[in-house]
Amino acid sequence: MEGAAEGIRAARLSGFLMCVHACVHAESELEEMAELIQFAQSLDVDGIVITCANGGSNSAHPDAAALQQKVLEVRRLIQSKWWEAFSRLVESVVSGERHLAQNAAEAAVRGQQGSNVNEESVKVA
Repeated sequence: MEGAAEGIRAARLSGFLMCVHACVHAESELEEMAELIQFAQSLDVDGIVITCANGGSNSAHPDAAALQQKVLEVRRLIQSKWWEAFSRLVESVVSGERHLAQNAAEAAVRGQQGSNVNEESVKVA
């Protein structure tokens, strides 16, 4: 964490605003997340954003409700209603970007597979 702290200090001295983005996973411990938030606040960051690791998009998964509850608990540790609300907004955008990236990657693979089929069927005699 010392490397991260030094990077944050250097960026702050260069005039950058600092916002920490932490993703909560099913295996994330509340105590560890609380330590991370306290550490970030000790570095005087401008904000902290907490999102669900999977974007909260897999609501059919049995552990999704427990994960969402954990995310809410971690967000409360920020102790800022504004950053809690901003975290919810960012989560929907981050989730959308992940889906767009995944869809683009899948489309690229399909396109490549399709072009391979066409390339193999065209032979020069």
